[in-house]
Order: sequence, then structure tokens, then C-alpha cells
Amino acid sequence: MNNMGRQKLINLHTSGTTEPTSQLLEHGEIAVQYNAEAPIIYIKDTANEIRKFIDYDTYLQILDNTIIDCGSYYGPEYIDLGLPSGTLWAKCNLGASSPDEPGLYFQWGDISGYTYSQVGNSKVFNWANYKYCNGDYNKLTKYCPSSKTDYWDGSGEPDNKIILDQEDDAVVAMKGNEWVMPTSAQFTELVNNTTHYWDADRGGMVFAANGEELFLFGAGYAYNSSVGYCGSGGGYWSRSLCEGNPRNAWSLDFYGDGTCNVDYGSRYSGGSVRPVKSQNN
Repeated sequence: MNNMGRQKLINLHTSGTTEPTSQLLEHGEIAVQYNAEAPIIYIKDTANEIRKFIDYDTYLQILDNTIIDCGSYYGPEYIDLGLPSGTLWAKCNLGASSPDEPGLYFQWGDISGYTYSQVGNSKVFNWANYKYCNGDYNKLTKYCPSSKTDYWDGSGEPDNKIILDQEDDAVVAMKGNEWVMPTSAQFTELVNNTTHYWDADRGGMVFAANGEELFLFGAGYAYNSSVGYCGSGGGYWSRSLCEGNPRNAWSLDFYGDGTCNVDYGSRYSGGSVRPVKSQNN
């Protein structure tokens, strides 16, 4: 649940008859609104958003133990598909509180995410607004193979980095070192070791194996000032650079016709992010 985990209460607010505002709560704080058939519980998550739950059992847990396990809302926060590598996939997109929410849109290598409504307002997705270039695809300042000097505009020789540093991994930034963005190899493993199909009712792709199902919401892609294919397709970033064409990075792409493959996209575009971790973490 957005990296809140099992956490001691920082504070317990009684908001009376009004819904708490974002300013009322710090990250991890909880508010209870009593004017309902069941108490309404509000939690401020790592994306600085207020989440609301009508859950009397959780309310009693708060009062009795002053501890809340945020992962319990959806059970364990990962899906174990029994993959050969042991990779565990998070249930929700980065910035989402349920599997059926789009979460945030990220440029590749940028830890700042943006909601659907912020695309075109708070953020325009193009090369001019990409942090690791000097305005265009052939003027990269980070993540460029040593042989691709025609794409490089940083100091010295190309840095030869092909995997995101931890400081540029949005998952690490929001959830800590236990979770990371997947590699392109983990996307390939997911596609090759599951039965997958488009769920038209939910608007996303289902990957089934080991008696479990992983759902990836079709949040589309952010380009320039708009989001395309939301509800009819999805693009999920890996942390792997496309070495042959470093203006791109590898992603998992799928569409409403059932097409699903590991492909690549322009690093400046806005894609979804689904965290992964190993069974040892």
C-alpha cells in the first residue's frame, strides 16, 4: 500500500464531521471521521494523496493496537506467479492504491511521477522537459553506451550506463531498496511464463500462472500534453536502456486486441511503473 507497510501511528486525528484536508495529515498519519454508519479512515500515502477506507475492523485495530498494516487492505502486496527467477510482482502501480487505478506517469529515469490530470498542466512530456538530455534525443547527458557517441552531449565520454542507478529508480525512491523497477528480462519472463489476455471489463492485461493472476491496468502513455490509449492499452517502464538506440528504453506494451510484447519507447514519454522484488527480500 504505497510503501506504508506495517507502521506505528504518528498521530491519530479526530476529524469530526468533516473530511480531513491534505494539510491536516503528514505522511503516514491517520484520521478517523465518526459521522457515518461505520467510521471512515483516512491515510496519507507516499504520493501525498489522501486515501479513504470504510472499514470498522481496521478502526478497532487502530484503537486497540495503535498499529495498522496497510498491506492488509488487499492482502499481501505482491503476486507470486511461480516464475523461474522467483520475481514477485506488486499488486498495484506506483502511485496507485488499488490494482484498478492507473497510478502515476513517469519519464524513464525520472523519479517524479504525475497523475492523469497533471499531464499537460504540471508536466509536458517531451525532450525539452526530460532531465537527462540537453533538449533533444541526440543530446543525452546520462545513460548512453560508450559506442553511441552521436547520442551523447554530456561531459567527457558516454557513461556506458545501461541500467538505471538506484537514485533514478522511481520505485526505490518511493518504496525503498526492497522494491525496484523490473528489468526487460523480467518482463520477458512474465510474458513467456504466463497465460495473458485483455480484460475488457477492467481495462487491462491479466497474466495468469501458479494459480494466481497479476493485473496490469491499461493506463496508456503520456506524450506531450495528453494521455493516449488510457483504458485500451498500457506501457510499463523497465529499468533497462535500449542499448542499440539509447534514446529509448525497454518497456512492456499491450493493447485491447490482446497484443502484448516487450518493446521500447522514447525515454521522455510517460509510462506506468509496476514494482518487483525477489523472494529473498
